[in-house]
Amino acid sequence: MIKVGLLDYKVGNLRSLYNAFRKVGTDCRIINSNKDVKDVDLIVLPGVGAFGGAVENISPYLDTIFNSLSEGTFLFGVCLGLQLLFERSEESPYTDGLKIFNGDVVKFSSNIKIPLIGWLQIEKIKEDSELLEDIKTGDYFYFVHSYYAIPKDKSIIAAVGDYNVKFPAVIEHKNIIATQFHPEKSSKNGLKLLSNLIKIVKKGG
Repeated sequence: MIKVGLLDYKVGNLRSLYNAFRKVGTDCRIINSNKDVKDVDLIVLPGVGAFGGAVENISPYLDTIFNSLSEGTFLFGVCLGLQLLFERSEESPYTDGLKIFNGDVVKFSSNIKIPLIGWLQIEKIKEDSELLEDIKTGDYFYFVHSYYAIPKDKSIIAAVGDYNVKFPAVIEHKNIIATQFHPEKSSKNGLKLLSNLIKIVKKGG
């Protein structure tokens, strides 16, 4: 059974994500030590809270996370967890992100209602994405955010959302995967995506 670790870096309630991963047949646990980080097949960065505070709280785990990634462990970011993978965010301009991907996180335009809260359709960019198997353009997922990423490398974008501007809804690169939406709040589509994610982890990418 795949071991999933939800990194507890004090950014909100982890219970709904925990329950969703249990529903798709994983050994899911909440982890709050570097020893625990080393003991899972999939590290999950949950997504609630502010960019700067999250980076500060995650910093004690970074060396262990990067070592695990280099050894083939998978990383899955959710919402804020996606944004943390980039270099910087307008939300916390003096705080560096994890710099796994080049690019910035910027705020939605002030002429639309923010935060974006609710169901939004996605558009598939990578039709051959295993993560998005049996998920199609036009399917709805649940979003809650005011900021979005602008990757320099567009090839990592597997799907986009459109909220007055197209933004990455799903990114994929080797063993690093992230969604701007909350799969745990996205009903059957969210559970399907998590099931696909676990299949990918089982086969090692």
